Amino acid sequence: MRLLFLGSTGEHAGQSLVTWAFARALEQRGLRVGFLKPLFPKEDSEEKSPRDEDCELFRQVLASQESLESTCPVLRGEAGCGRISAQEAARLLLPILQARSSYIDLMMIMGRKEIFLDDPASPISDVSLVQALQADFILVTRYLDLPRTLYSLLSVFSLLGSRIKAIVLNRIPHQQMQEVSEGIRAKLSGHAMPPLFFVPEDPFLSARSLAEVVAATQGELLLGHQKAGDLVASWSMGAGHLLSGDMALFKRFYNRILLLGPPESGTEGPTRPVGVILTAGRRPPPVLLDAAGRMGLPLLLCSGDTFATLEQLERTPSRLSRESEPKVDRMIRWLALGGQLDELWTALGLGPPVKGDSSQSLGYEGQETVR
Repeated sequence: MRLLFLGSTGEHAGQSLVTWAFARALEQRGLRVGFLKPLFPKEDSEEKSPRDEDCELFRQVLASQESLESTCPVLRGEAGCGRISAQEAARLLLPILQARSSYIDLMMIMGRKEIFLDDPASPISDVSLVQALQADFILVTRYLDLPRTLYSLLSVFSLLGSRIKAIVLNRIPHQQMQEVSEGIRAKLSGHAMPPLFFVPEDPFLSARSLAEVVAATQGELLLGHQKAGDLVASWSMGAGHLLSGDMALFKRFYNRILLLGPPESGTEGPTRPVGVILTAGRRPPPVLLDAAGRMGLPLLLCSGDTFATLEQLERTPSRLSRESEPKVDRMIRWLALGGQLDELWTALGLGPPVKGDSSQSLGYEGQETVR
């Protein structure tokens, strides 16, 4: 059984989505894929089972036959304290890995949000665990700017070297895709370079469902319950140019926030209203309810004022769920652009590439493939 460890350089890098996408792509090749995420309580923590959002999600979508304890084992040092070495952690994981090796071809091991140990209360770094497990490694990092991204990549290269089988640079601004690709490749030209995946900022991937918006704002959905799964990519207090036709009625109401869907032509282009938040607890008059009903437009009522509601939306990130399969499919298509997935499978010794192009129907118009 091969071990593939996925680490990240920080929050909002897309580690969970990329892990899920790689796992799905491997399953499409006919491999039996397992999931494991070791949890390490902080040294002075009395918490029996640290809470982790990825554990239940991946147990549902990748390892439904496994117990939570074997999918996300809590590793403690001797005498139950939090302090533990990488070697001891690997020893504790060995029985779990051996028990699953008879029916798993490749085990996806997910690290924490930060590969570099920046929390002195945490007992072990992902780097040391990768080395102790002798696992292959994929780095998922959010692109910030060229200097900081290169610093992170070179740091990981110096620590893990040939264990790095791929690097995913996620959330690159559209207009910088070519510049980033050329700059990264030029600076890493002196290294044995693994497959590089360049994924642009995609509103579809960062969008949240209408149901998530309701939960984040603690609001009441007045209309549109059947559209709870529709995607919301952004929001605006203004967007007056979108308030035409039947929507013009909403110009009379200043305590509103327009919810906007993902661009219809891919990752760039115009958006459309997919719902309206009415703030300050002011219930809409019948004329507005009737108009929204005719348009099939969801209406959400929130008790807070407009700015407080916007703040709630901004500080509550989108969360993956079992209903996020369309995002997984889209991420697979991004990863498949340019043939890098085939290069990764070869680097992992997984045999010849599967025929077929997974990069179709991205709606990414006017952009050449970045290689």
